[in-house]
Amino acid sequence: MPLVHLRQQHLLICGVLLTGCQLFASGRLLSPSVFDDDHLDDTEDVRILEVGQRVLLPCDIEAVQDDSPLRISWFKDGQEAPNYIAEDVLKRGIWNGHHDISVAWAGRAVFSVLSDPARLELSKLAPADSGTYVCFVEFHRGDHKNTTSRIIVGLPPSVPMIRTVEGAVIRDKVGPLREGANLTLVCTVEKGSPPPTVLWKKNGQLISSDKYSTNSSFPGDNDEGALSILHYGPVCRRDLLHTFTCEADNVLMQTPNMLKQQKRSVSVVLDLTLSPLMVTIETALDPLNADTSAEFRCRVTGSRPAPSLHWELSGWNASRLDSFAFVEGSDSGGGDGNSTSSVLVLPLRAEDNFKNLTCIAENPLIENRTWSHVLELSIHHLPVVRLSLGNRLSESHIVEGSDVYFECSVQSHPPASEVFWSVDGRELRSNASAGVVADESFLVLRNISHRLSGLYACTAINQRGPASSNVINLAVKYAPRCVSSQPSALVYTSLERAIEVVCDVDAFPAAELNFQWMVRNTSTMQQPRTLNDFVINGSHSILQYRARSYVERSTITCWANNSIGGMLGEPCSFNIEPKGVPPPLTRCIVSNQVGAGVPPWQVFFHVQCMDERRMAEAEGETYLLQLFLAESRTLLQNKTSSTPSFHINNIPEGTECIAEISPVNEQGRGDPLRLTIQNIPPPSRLLTSSTTKVHLFSGLSAVADGCPPILLWLLCVGALRSRAIAGIRSSALVW
Repeated sequence: MPLVHLRQQHLLICGVLLTGCQLFASGRLLSPSVFDDDHLDDTEDVRILEVGQRVLLPCDIEAVQDDSPLRISWFKDGQEAPNYIAEDVLKRGIWNGHHDISVAWAGRAVFSVLSDPARLELSKLAPADSGTYVCFVEFHRGDHKNTTSRIIVGLPPSVPMIRTVEGAVIRDKVGPLREGANLTLVCTVEKGSPPPTVLWKKNGQLISSDKYSTNSSFPGDNDEGALSILHYGPVCRRDLLHTFTCEADNVLMQTPNMLKQQKRSVSVVLDLTLSPLMVTIETALDPLNADTSAEFRCRVTGSRPAPSLHWELSGWNASRLDSFAFVEGSDSGGGDGNSTSSVLVLPLRAEDNFKNLTCIAENPLIENRTWSHVLELSIHHLPVVRLSLGNRLSESHIVEGSDVYFECSVQSHPPASEVFWSVDGRELRSNASAGVVADESFLVLRNISHRLSGLYACTAINQRGPASSNVINLAVKYAPRCVSSQPSALVYTSLERAIEVVCDVDAFPAAELNFQWMVRNTSTMQQPRTLNDFVINGSHSILQYRARSYVERSTITCWANNSIGGMLGEPCSFNIEPKGVPPPLTRCIVSNQVGAGVPPWQVFFHVQCMDERRMAEAEGETYLLQLFLAESRTLLQNKTSSTPSFHINNIPEGTECIAEISPVNEQGRGDPLRLTIQNIPPPSRLLTSSTTKVHLFSGLSAVADGCPPILLWLLCVGALRSRAIAGIRSSALVW
């Protein structure tokens, strides 16, 4: 193109803005027939633009067969009057032609015919500029052509906001909601032209449109924006932590510039309050053994938020137990992945066997509801054995002759294989003839005797070993009975000295004994009289009794009673008799001894008598020995001793003597025991030879056993004759 033409065209473009208003003021209109289908090209250029941007609309003005444009008109949306006209009235070329512009485009429209193709620049676009633009070109030779463009001018959607029904903005998370609740979300898009389309997605997947409703404009504002309400529900466990997205879109979001930007969307995550799915108690020990500690784990799954856990043992809060809780795992959306555990260390006791151990879970957001698991404890333990007396029996009042029965209660896990009874540590078996009947639960003692008093227990045995019950001390009460060990015949030796009479009884209780003494003089047959000079010491009473005469013969009787009753059987009875003179001695032994030295030898005799009475009966007595010549009854010696033992010497040689030994007391002298003692000369004096020396001694013992004197004499003479050769030098006879 020639430079002059370029300069003319440039001037033409610059002058358009100044003359446009005058053109349209002249009222020149184009025929609307330019929008007929016959006059429109099939080519349509669609542009999507934001408010405030500019657009370049092309116009094909290329002539055919050396023709040139006569008139170029720009129409919008079928309007009868063009918004812009360029006309070559003077046939100097369209670039030097006359240009007219409408008021709506004034200051915003510039048409350049120098570019290839020619272009209409429209700036400061507004939504009202959206529409179809037609550039209609008429040529000098009558041909015409048009170029069609379509532009859409609008606003991209603003970032949506999700709100509650009440209007509160929800950020990041919605809830927590209970299972079964309905979810209502309100999505507002305050700006967007054309009005945006609102879509709801769950975890990136479109939600069916029947779940929500959308208004094309935001209530109370311009026609821009949109509002959509989502109704979803009822929610369930699988919806936990699912993402709900509100996405706004219009045609502007499809432009290359907008496609590079992020989607206009907002998302929230649904949080739920979930009840526990399962509560379980676990333990690694089987079986559980008493007197040890066991660890129990309570595991709760599916609860959101994490539950609080506590333990109970048969309804009682296990505060004595050591436990701690912790959260295991995490929940990624399934609602059952989280797990909370509590570990309990429980000291196992026999009394807790078959009790219920309960783990209780509580969701802090769900009121008035708990979830639990109950585990019945099976604890192996030694038998727990309890012994008790039968009903209506009192341990403190078991009386001889009554029936007694015991009950043995055994709690054993595993069950006891054997139960047996014992008294004082010795096993007690059934003996029907003795009135003893025993089985695993009961022990019956019929017509009980005090001999069955003792410490009773029952013992049970199971796989863990034996265990004994408590001990019951069965003390059978019984009335007194005489057990006195004192001789029934008592003698008195003096009216001044009291006789001590001891009355022993066997009774229980012994501390409550009462004694009664009575005496009856059998020699005078007087009426019995009560004696009061006694003391009580436990189960025996001691009476001090003085006879009233040396000829008194009496019977003393002792009774006793306690809370059970009076004397069983005969009372204790004692016969009191005067001592009188002592009885004679019954046995004496005489031995002789020859003294050493030069003849004549000295002969000694030793007499030892036996008193077979008890020392107490012989108390206060002395013994008298009188030595007489056998022929003349002349008294040679008179000896007294406190014991029946005497030493006799100085008996004339060849003399036969009689020794009388008598016991003596206050009543007089008892009958004597007589001994004949002979002092026989030594054998050497009977021999003719004086050279024979005999250094021998021997003795003869005479025993008075009631033999007649003549027999003793013959025995002694025979003994002397048989031993004369051996040198018998003395002899003794007893009668």
